This record gives sequence, C-alpha cells and structure tokens, in this order.
Amino acid sequence: MDYSRLKNWSNKIYSMPEITRDDNFVESIYTHLELFKNESLDEKIALRLRTNGFLIKDEENNWKLTDISKEILNTRKNEILFKHLSNTVVFFGEILYLLNQNSMSIGSLLKIANEEYLIVNWKKKNQIYTRLQWLRDLGVVEYSDFENLYKINNIGQNYLESIIDNLDTYKKNNSTEHTEIMNSIPNWIVENKKRNIDNLGYIAGRKEKFLITIKETIQLIQKEQNDLSNFTGSSVFSGLKENSIKHHIKTLTDMDLIERQSLTTYKVTPIGAKVLSLNDFQFVFYLDNIFTFVIEILLYLNKKPQTLKELTAIPKEKYSINKDSMSKRLYFLEKAKLIYKVDYYTYATSALGQSVVSYFNIESSLTSNNAKVNENNIDIDSFTPKSSIDSLVIELRQAASDSTLPSRFEKVINECFINLGYDSKWLGKSGETDVLAQTKTAPVSQYKIIIDAKSTSSPTVSDSLIDFDTLKEHKQKYKADYIVIVGIKFGHGRVVKRANEHGVALLDVDALSGLLKNHREVPLGYKEYEKIFSKGGIVNLNSLEEDRAELIYQKKLVYSVLDVLTEEREDTVTKGELSARDIYIMLKTNQNLSQSPTVNQIEGALEFLSSSFIRGIEKTKNGYSATGSVTEISNILNFLSR
Repeated sequence: MDYSRLKNWSNKIYSMPEITRDDNFVESIYTHLELFKNESLDEKIALRLRTNGFLIKDEENNWKLTDISKEILNTRKNEILFKHLSNTVVFFGEILYLLNQNSMSIGSLLKIANEEYLIVNWKKKNQIYTRLQWLRDLGVVEYSDFENLYKINNIGQNYLESIIDNLDTYKKNNSTEHTEIMNSIPNWIVENKKRNIDNLGYIAGRKEKFLITIKETIQLIQKEQNDLSNFTGSSVFSGLKENSIKHHIKTLTDMDLIERQSLTTYKVTPIGAKVLSLNDFQFVFYLDNIFTFVIEILLYLNKKPQTLKELTAIPKEKYSINKDSMSKRLYFLEKAKLIYKVDYYTYATSALGQSVVSYFNIESSLTSNNAKVNENNIDIDSFTPKSSIDSLVIELRQAASDSTLPSRFEKVINECFINLGYDSKWLGKSGETDVLAQTKTAPVSQYKIIIDAKSTSSPTVSDSLIDFDTLKEHKQKYKADYIVIVGIKFGHGRVVKRANEHGVALLDVDALSGLLKNHREVPLGYKEYEKIFSKGGIVNLNSLEEDRAELIYQKKLVYSVLDVLTEEREDTVTKGELSARDIYIMLKTNQNLSQSPTVNQIEGALEFLSSSFIRGIEKTKNGYSATGSVTEISNILNFLSR
C-alpha cells in the first residue's frame, strides 16, 4: 500500500474546524461564514475558524474573511472546501487517497495514522471519526453498515484528482543510494579526534543558513578580513551586535574551524579549510566528532518519534545539553535529511537516518552493559543491570513532562519503586491512588505508601494540581502509612507549605533518579527509606548519607577481613588461622577503611563469612581460616542476590 502524504505536512494543523455538526458539517461551515458576513458571528467561533484559515484579523485588529473563504462562500463548491481542508489539516486528503486503494474501517485508518504517518498522539478513534464525518458530508465517502467499512465514491475519485499532484510519493529505502551517500564522508572526518563538547553555541543568521554562514565566516578570514572590526562591518554579520558576533566566533573556535592569532584577530585552521567542501550530510558527521550526542540522537528517534523536550531529557544524566543546544543538533540532522518533522513538535528518523543507524552500528553512550567486576568494589545488587536503571531514569524524565498521557508517568514510577525493592502495584483508575507500594516484610514492620503521579508540561508542579483532601481519603482507603507525590519539580511556595501541613512527601524526578542510582550502588533497606517517605515537604536524600556510608563501610570491612585471611593462608607461623583480635591489629591502620574497626565489628564480619550460605571462611581451633577466594565469595553473593 502507498502511504503518500500531501506537501507541507509539518506546517499543517491537527484539528478539523471546531464547529457543531448539527445535520451536516459542510452546511454548518457555510452558515457560520454567512453569519460572519452579516456581522452576527460569535467571537469564540471566529477564533476557531481562524485556526483553519477561514478568518484573519487585519491591521486594525478587525476580523475579515480570507480569500479562500470568500471563494468557498461565493461558489459553494464543495471541491474547493475539500482542497482547502486537505492543504491545511493533517491526514484529511490522505484518508481519501488511502480509501481509493482499499475500503477501510476506522480502526484500520487509526493504525495507519499511528504506524505509517507517525501520528503517535492519536490513541482513540475520535480524530479519524470526525474526518470521516466531514468526508461523508462533502459527499466523497460512503459507509457500509454491513461491512463496517468506509469507501470512496465517484465524486471522491474526482476530488482526489484535484490534489493528486500535491502528494509526495512514498519512497522505499534505497539502500544502494544510501550506501553511496554514506561512503561520501571524507576519511579525515572519521579519523579526526573526538572533542566531546556538550554545548553547541550561538551561530549567526537564520538557522536555514547556518552552514552557509559558517563557510562565509571562514572565507572572510581567509581573505585576511580577520579582525573583529572587519567582522562588524561585513555583510555576513549585517545587523548583528558585536557581542553576538563574538559568540559566533567562539562557536567556530569550539568547532576547531578557526583559532585566535592575537587578542582580536583569527586565522582559519587546516580543518576549517576542509570544511568548506562539505555538504549538509557530511557536516553533521563532522559535528558528531566535535560535540556529544549528535548522530546518537538517531538511535533514540529510531525507536519512536520524540519531541525536543523529550530528546533534551535523554542525555541529561551524562551531558549538559540545554534545549537550545539540542534544537541546533536537530536542525543540522534535519538539514542533512536524517530526520524529519512528524508534526510541529515531533521528530522521527528518515529512511536515510535509519540506514545510518544500521550502517554505522550506532550505539548509545548513555548506558554500559560490559562493566568489569572489581573484587574490591562489589555491587551487592549487581543483579540490576546498569543499562536498565539508566533507561528507567530517561523514561522517568520524559514521562514527567508528558501531560497528555498521565498513565505513562504512573507506570514508570511503579517500575521505580519495584526497583527499590517494594511490592508495588499500578492502579491508576478513577477513585484509586496511582501507585500503591508496600514493604515485603512481616506485618509487624510493614508499611504502605500511596503514590500520586503529577505529570505536567510546566517546569514545576503547582498547588492547583494537588488535591490533599483526596490524598487523605486514599490513605485511609488503603490503610497506608505515608503519602508521596512525584513530579518533575516542586516550587518552594504554597505547595511545600501544604505538603508539610499534611505530612506529604514531595519527591521530584531528580531525587527519585538519584535514589535509583544510589540504590544500584548501595542498596539500603526499607527502614532507611522510611525516613524520607515519613516526613512532609521536599524529600532530601542527604538524610540517607550516613546510612549509605555505614553500609559501604560494612562491605569494605567484610572484604578487608577476607583479604587478610586469604593473604595469611601461606604463612608458616599462623598457618592461615587468625583470631578476631589478630585481625583487629592488622586492620586498625588499614587505609581502605574510613575508621578503625572494633573487635565486635570484626566478629560480626567473621560470623557472616563463616555462615553456611557464604562458606567463605571456617572456624578453627585457634580462630578462623579462609576456604575461598574473594572472587568465589563475590560469585556466591551475586548468586544469592538473584
């Protein structure tokens, strides 16, 4: 099947005209335009009609009909109205094009919209249904009750002819052509040493001409117009302030295209001279050598279309890339035809971009699956793969800002608490708490937490989003001990004051991310975590530092005791047998331990290592001796943790 789409897709809107249908959408639009002509149209309706290009405001801020509206009203030709809607609304004329190939149900059209046209935000059928109602009212589509299918009729086929030339033909991935394009990347780019700069700074001029401006700057300096005073007077920087020019020059310096000769003069680097011959595609690969997270973006867009906001959240844990810097990366990728805009906000990989991911075997720099085990630094909960926590944190940050799909945030929070060791369940229905988590302990020490997820596109969760009375009711309903609200960030005003008053813990995304990563490295228990969930106000992880330090110390002490016993195995005097006091004397000045251990602490470590589960040492007549190596003990600990 051919999934062509009309041109200028990314500039179109997603909503049909917001007017009542009454008996017929087409008659309704004619009625509204007539009402406007008679100066009796409601202001709210006027605003809605402006969105779809039927009305505009003139220089004196008065409403008036657009040229196309005048033509529609004067001729009353449905074909003109159809063409206008097809040229301004996403997935309208395309439906008629698809129905010309096959009769379809609403469900089939929604699936195509989601999977082939990448309109991922449409989860329900109402958007498709409204479009089909318009097409039926225009007289171009008919519905078969018996087959439950929509079909194009003869009028529809005639109307389709009026837009057919405006369709972009769908082109399958041409692997041979793509391979030739990828082989065009000069060797010197691949061989160039990576610089890994996070911030892609200011570039002068319109974004459509970024590479042109960069090349013109290089050529300007090559002509020995290389002083700051030359720049301010050049046509390349026409209308720019001196400070903006300085920022532009700084960016080109970061790119290693130019370098400073003196306080105010610059010269072109050998690399800068080579860049003059690069096209948009090749230049992106050069940028990837200079800046972090450029080509790698394709890897994430290849999984699913994403917005600028979502993409900016992905590398936050490792790189300092702000929204503006990410936007420039996306522009260069789009200009190189590696990505395209699905809609005004969302990006996806193109066929060429998909080929690049496959051809160069692009891998993520944000996760690692191959970390070696250090015998002196064992992660007790190493059963949790590092990459799974990193991926969870990325999804957590993205979902926190996705106000269109609250369940997404609720589900990822549920996963977070499962990773923290809780018996956690996502409920998420009306009248229910979002997530219910409880400890996997005996009733005497068990506690429950109700968790309220607050996703928002705003920078912080406002007081108006939180219903403390309902949270109190949920706490009573589930016989919970504590209430936790999770959100992108919480301000320090009324919301914190009310949380303190109600004993509600406010857990922001940064804190929850930190908690997950800390737990991966040093898995504290329910009792320690109860400290942060039982207090009202913003959760502060610093209160867990003492507990973390104690657990780290205990781990180091266990391995230090084992090291001492292992080293003494070949000693002809002790024959590998040491008492707790002997080990104390040997460890009291040990540099790996933050403080000297007590004899009681050493006896506790010996008891643990000699248990029937660990079997790392055994009790002898004169003390203890090692029966296994550090590696063997580590393997047993890892086995017990699974």
